[in-house]
Amino acid sequence: PYQRDIAKTSLFSNTLVCLPTGLGKTLVAAVVMANYRRWFPEGVVIFTAPTRPLVHQQIKACRDLMHIPEECTVELTGRKSVQERERAWQEGQVFFATPQIVQNDIVKGLCPKKRIVCIVFDECHRAVGKHAYAMICEHLRREKVSYRCVGLSATPGADRQRLQQVCKNLAVSKVEFRSETDPDIQQFVHARHIEKVVVGRQQQRQHVQRLAGMLEGVMRRLLAELCALGGFWTSDVTRVSRPSLLQAARRFRENPAGVLSAAPHSPSKGLLLAQERAARVDALFRQVAPLLSCREQLQSYGVSQAWTYLNLEMSKPASALAALGPADPALGECLRSLERLARRKADDPKIECLRNILTKHFQGSSRTSSSSSSSAGGGGPKNVIIFTNLRERVHDIVAALTDVSAAEEE
Repeated sequence: PYQRDIAKTSLFSNTLVCLPTGLGKTLVAAVVMANYRRWFPEGVVIFTAPTRPLVHQQIKACRDLMHIPEECTVELTGRKSVQERERAWQEGQVFFATPQIVQNDIVKGLCPKKRIVCIVFDECHRAVGKHAYAMICEHLRREKVSYRCVGLSATPGADRQRLQQVCKNLAVSKVEFRSETDPDIQQFVHARHIEKVVVGRQQQRQHVQRLAGMLEGVMRRLLAELCALGGFWTSDVTRVSRPSLLQAARRFRENPAGVLSAAPHSPSKGLLLAQERAARVDALFRQVAPLLSCREQLQSYGVSQAWTYLNLEMSKPASALAALGPADPALGECLRSLERLARRKADDPKIECLRNILTKHFQGSSRTSSSSSSSAGGGGPKNVIIFTNLRERVHDIVAALTDVSAAEEE
């Protein structure tokens, strides 16, 4: 019933649909798209999602849910040539694409703007500032294009000002919000038991603490020089966060002369000195930022992830960190230690904790299965989904769990 009510609102008003994951946002979008395709046979219907995998996932879901004919749907990617995309816009009716593709094709005149009758924005909480979602709507607003807008989000956010900005950018007039505690939702939500397991710093290995200390020593010297040049406010590594450093770097790059004018320096050396100082401050920001991230990844994800990240950063063209490496013995020693421990696959306390949790889970499932198989023909839960913030982290987790499985089979 709640999906029908939300779909009805979305058909006749620009609507922000906020539903928890798995409760039918895509179904609502598919219903709206199918109806606008039927009502406007010559119109263009667009579904945008922030990543190519999401686009591919949603095109299949919409076809399956509303039986939209495959010949009517077009998936647009940057791999298609300009000529192919222009032909697709002229011949197709229902389009699935990332917002950057849609924005670029609107600007280039490939997309027939006047034919657009409906746009669905997946993960629409991103529609702030200069994001492609906001720019698409701005372009169409300037062209006075009238279309139905449906925004989908499971996490609209707690920042009221940001949410108002999203609604303004998407010209939203109605918000359909449901949480897992709403009466019309509760019957469709499975009960969950949430247990938080904290892997504290006291559980970190000695080598992690030693490496973090080495990184902090390098950062302390760089920050002290940055402060002396007027680029930052403290050399105390424990008080520096990556967001605060990036904000200071952004402020400096927007107005280098204004930032550096507050620092003591000798004006007698003229413009050359000012240019040299600005270049040095910029290099210091580009050296400290990845070191901060490396320390965070070392403490949060272990040696292997920190080494992978640092290696990637230093391999980038014109890397300021790569230039620092040979000139800083302490950083060189830290890099060698990281590489040595990564090759030895030094243990990660979080992965060890994960192993223990999964072992207990599957042992419990096995006992439940054996005790109930004769009477009920079933067993306890056997499937597990593991989420992680970093794509690279997936490989470490799979490798660690594969090693455990192989050891148990032997």
